Amino acid sequence: MSEAISAVLTFGFTTLGLHRIEANPSAENMASINLLRKFGFKQEGILRERIYFRGRLDDQMYFGLLRDEWLYPSNT
Repeated sequence: MSEAISAVLTFGFTTLGLHRIEANPSAENMASINLLRKFGFKQEGILRERIYFRGRLDDQMYFGLLRDEWLYPSNT
């Protein structure tokens, strides 16, 4: 998954010229949350009981990464 995220970020920020990329994992998915943080994504919020999954309502996390944070990770 690390290789896929790296490729998506490179394509999005360089080829498409995006300013921002977002990700919205379930709050229960710690593997995804940790991976996003590894790539510099910042948690921006939580939408409570937003996703119906496996018979229950789960919270959804909001993460964002700006182009400058990706280009210059030490400046954030």
